[in-house]
Amino acid sequence: MEITMEKTKLEEILEKAEMKGKYYDGNKSKNSALSNYAYCLVEENVLFVYNADLTTACGFRSEVQTNDEQMTTFILDIAKTRAYLKPFDGEVRLLVGDFLTITDGDEIAKLPLVTEHPSHDMIRLISGRFLKVVDPIKDYNEEEDAVAPTISFGKTEYDCHVQISERVLSDAMKACDVVDLARYKIDATEEKVLVSSERSVTDSFVYEIGDCVLPESEATMEFTGDILKFINGSKQIHMFLKDESPLVLVTDDSMLVKAPYLAR
Repeated sequence: MEITMEKTKLEEILEKAEMKGKYYDGNKSKNSALSNYAYCLVEENVLFVYNADLTTACGFRSEVQTNDEQMTTFILDIAKTRAYLKPFDGEVRLLVGDFLTITDGDEIAKLPLVTEHPSHDMIRLISGRFLKVVDPIKDYNEEEDAVAPTISFGKTEYDCHVQISERVLSDAMKACDVVDLARYKIDATEEKVLVSSERSVTDSFVYEIGDCVLPESEATMEFTGDILKFINGSKQIHMFLKDESPLVLVTDDSMLVKAPYLAR
């Protein structure tokens, strides 16, 4: 299969999917990433890119041009692919076969494909639910006076829905990172939304979000690990919460699912 798209768009998706940032490591944070592998699926001129570990999964989509409507899947080494993309400018063509060829008509790069994603079960979980969750959000964002959507993920129904901008959520997460724990709690009520990080009763930070669309029902959940790379560049983020259930973040063309942190 041959895929044509802007080099910068592919770089952006791979960077988001890698989700480099701060991750929970006991009583402190460490710099890490979700994984170095991107599971790619191309169908009907749409590229879907997924990444996951045992507790987190993310997915992205982007329109592309292809020479074949048949579904194709392949797995990229994110760091290697991003490095090989650097010399290119503008539009690039990706030729997917036994290996990957990247070309703009002048330069040509070839690199091996990965045989299997280490978190295949999580990839299958998010890819099977991606469109069912993302499409209603995209429709809602495009329609005036639309009714706020509710979603389900598997058997979990979500009633607590917070609409928030990337800037506001990013400010809250960065403020909580002064604790250097990479473990966060979100408390959402009909009156306010709090984001916090607590190492102990004497070592914590609480940030009240003042600019968001408040939910119609309450929920509290705690999670670990970075979300800043995922939300970067998104205008509007839809955050779905349920007590002791996964956190689900949705934009027009992406979705992130994080398992809850349950204190042992």
